Amino acid sequence: MLSALKSELLRLLTLRSTLVYAVLLTGTLYGPPVLIVALDSGSESPTYTAADLGQFSVIFMIVAIVFAGASTAGEIRRGSLGVTFLTQRSRWVSYLARAVVVCLFLALNFIVGMALALGVFKVGSAQVDLFGGGVAYLALNLLSLLSFVLITMGLAAVTRSTAAAIALPLAWLLFIESLFASVPIKAFQEVAQWLPLVNWSYLFGTVYPPAASEFITHGAGPAIAAVSVSTAIFLGGGWYSHVARDIPA
Repeated sequence: MLSALKSELLRLLTLRSTLVYAVLLTGTLYGPPVLIVALDSGSESPTYTAADLGQFSVIFMIVAIVFAGASTAGEIRRGSLGVTFLTQRSRWVSYLARAVVVCLFLALNFIVGMALALGVFKVGSAQVDLFGGGVAYLALNLLSLLSFVLITMGLAAVTRSTAAAIALPLAWLLFIESLFASVPIKAFQEVAQWLPLVNWSYLFGTVYPPAASEFITHGAGPAIAAVSVSTAIFLGGGWYSHVARDIPA
């Protein structure tokens, strides 16, 4: 397993696109504060909250999904995993190693980006209020985006299509799940109770009251189960496809 992690890490660090994605990912978090500070002409120091920082992470999630889908599907379609399969005793090891390395890369960029955002606000004499569960809220934001990244990687392994691996999660986040939640039909409303995004929103509210969602009627335990099962289903599907199917010639 250790050799597989080293291999995936080396692969990531030697790609030129890695630096591009790192700049884009961190920029989605500190870029908006730079614009806010630059355009703020008021004499009073504004106060921003964890909820404001959480809004920036939505853009981060979109870029993270593009990175995970494009890199995973691209490696499979190019057949570059063939060498990995020859050097590892089990195929699942390379799949797990890739998931770990991708998540660590994204988590590092999230932490760096948030730190830069806080630094920009401080330089601009703005106040950032992270009390009342703000840090826990940002940590849950990171976990939620990593959950959708793992779902994206599972889709990429199953479909082996960059377009599908990127478009399906984005369509789900931006349109499909909100459609289920907004349609005034009882069956749709009941299904929406167990969809991942609304359950993540509910969990945000349990640690940070300003982000509370009143849509979910069950407790935190079922919400954790809902987001865990949804992630496990797609991650497991990707694992099976990675292990059982041949790589493209």
